Amino acid sequence: MATPYTLSYDSGIQGWVSFYSYEPEKIIGMNNYLYTFKGGNLFQHNTNNQRNVFYGITDPAIAKSTVTSVVNQQPLVNKVYKAFYLESDDSWESTFLTDKITGFINADYYEKKESDYFAFIRTTELPPSGSGSTYDIIPALQLRSVIGIGEAGLTNVVGATEWRINMPDSTLNPVFISTGNIIYDAAGVPNPRPIGSVTALDFTANEIVVNPSTVGALIPPFVGDVLFSVKSSIGESNGLLGHYLEFTLTNTSTDPVELFAVGADVMISNPSPRQS
Repeated sequence: MATPYTLSYDSGIQGWVSFYSYEPEKIIGMNNYLYTFKGGNLFQHNTNNQRNVFYGITDPAIAKSTVTSVVNQQPLVNKVYKAFYLESDDSWESTFLTDKITGFINADYYEKKESDYFAFIRTTELPPSGSGSTYDIIPALQLRSVIGIGEAGLTNVVGATEWRINMPDSTLNPVFISTGNIIYDAAGVPNPRPIGSVTALDFTANEIVVNPSTVGALIPPFVGDVLFSVKSSIGESNGLLGHYLEFTLTNTSTDPVELFAVGADVMISNPSPRQS
């Protein structure tokens, strides 16, 4: 069942102008004020200093303001949406949707620069090829944050929280693999098996040190298994691939908040050419 809402009409422009999450029993305008009835009580609107509060309800799940719109320049071009910014006097919780993937920016991820708020767009969802799975468990192999690192050698099981994976034929490169990355065993593709989060790189022994308990891994990789590394979606900005970007901004502040404009940093996605 859909969540009920109130739709408002402006006779001055003869059009429907906004949606409201509160659901009154009756509405009437009188003497330039809006009055509603709820639970048999009469309420006068726009006469207190609190925002997002109707009929005394302060639960953030209900008492919130949302704005939904679309960034859709060059609709026929596949693009990567890297960052988002707000011309506002407050940061907003943000969720994003393209025709391929979903993303988010927590309100505290935004940084204020020259009176505007900026943040990179993160993603934890798979493209449609792996719909329903989360990025941290089964990564999408086509994402830019997925990097192959070579075949596994012997694994020294030091303890429940430390495995040392030798990489005999690969040179460890901190540009491609770093602390916090998740190591996966490609055995079983398209459902790669998580091995653990990287805690250190031993360049002398050419070993990757992982903590298997962070992903619940029980079996180390077998010799010869192909491994790949996935960067953290929180620490790295991979952007969202898609033709358009639908965004929803949410604010639960009870203080007055203004949102003037939004924008996105976008680049055209150009896949590497393939030679036949």
